[in-house]
Amino acid sequence: MFNNIDNGVTIDLRLLNEASISVDRTSVTLGAGTTMGQAYATFGEQNVTFPGGICDGVGVGGLSTGGGQSFFLPKVGWFVDNILNYEVVLASGSIVNANQTSNSDLFKALKGGSTNFGIVTKVDVAAFVNNGIWGGQIVIPATNDTTQQLLEVFTDFTTANDDYPDAAVMVVGKYSADGTKILDIGLASTNGTENPSILAPFVDLQPQALNTIAHKPIARFVQEVSLPMPDGYREATATATFANDLETLKQVQAATDSIYDHLRDQVPNLDWMFSYNPQPKAMITHAPARGGNSLGLENLSHDQTLYWLVPRYTDASSDAIVHAAVVQWVDEVAEITARLGTSDPFLYVNHAGYFQKPLCATGRDNVEFMRAVAGKYDPKGVFQRLVPGGHKLSTEC
Repeated sequence: MFNNIDNGVTIDLRLLNEASISVDRTSVTLGAGTTMGQAYATFGEQNVTFPGGICDGVGVGGLSTGGGQSFFLPKVGWFVDNILNYEVVLASGSIVNANQTSNSDLFKALKGGSTNFGIVTKVDVAAFVNNGIWGGQIVIPATNDTTQQLLEVFTDFTTANDDYPDAAVMVVGKYSADGTKILDIGLASTNGTENPSILAPFVDLQPQALNTIAHKPIARFVQEVSLPMPDGYREATATATFANDLETLKQVQAATDSIYDHLRDQVPNLDWMFSYNPQPKAMITHAPARGGNSLGLENLSHDQTLYWLVPRYTDASSDAIVHAAVVQWVDEVAEITARLGTSDPFLYVNHAGYFQKPLCATGRDNVEFMRAVAGKYDPKGVFQRLVPGGHKLSTEC
């Protein structure tokens, strides 16, 4: 969504799809065009993995500059916290490496700074032995009762996740134009332990339309949880983050449902999709070991819920009404969290809407640091002026 423009130039990095492993099996090298599915499958054959993205079609390039949600988040942090080196093409045409000892300021800025500094062509990422996970999908109908049960279980899980970092959860809701509503829960015990107690409340949810829980390779698991989002749709997007709190999550979900109820008869082929992920505060402890990041989470003192709204549809004539609904949702969530005292400034840049300002939300010190880095490595502002897609330091903050 960040690198295309009408009547402009698109740089397609799909052929930069290297996926190789170091001799000592402690790191992997990923080309910017490599997808998570490709990488997980390649390394899984050698019982090695890395803390990459949670959907198989996600590419390395955007993940490596946005942050990178991962099923290993509580265990080892964000994807960017595990990057050892970036290969970057600067505005001057120079190819440089950025790591903890060379261009260390650029190294930190890239880890959350999005499209403001250069074009990432390759990354080296810390890796570790993994013999597969125990997990899969559980799909339940989204009724009032099942939704409330799931929200309670999810909130409790987020609180406990700090103490059991080998467990991961992602919830995806999919409401269709015909009124069909499902909740797709992705569960993983990332160290392979079967039936850990922290995941039992999810496994016990009923009624279940689908249950694929089993021991399996990470590549297969990620493929399963990616199925609810097929290609070929138009979409709008927005995000919100708030302190982990049951009443807040209930009211945010009620707002999400209410806007869908109003919209579904007006938008043909609507897939009203949303997801929520736990972000336990332990995730921030992993960043300093490799030079920090630019996400603005270094002073986090509470567990978070990261919520993403991504309605999908097929007709361009619906653009205006869908985008208006997304803006309305952001406003309503802001009112709810302010009233309940659970507001959180963090906005995940890879989920943020065009009208949101995720870089500004990282805090003044981070913004000033990223501006200085952008000025140093791109003094003519090529990536500010000539690459208008995405979120820009020069126009947002």
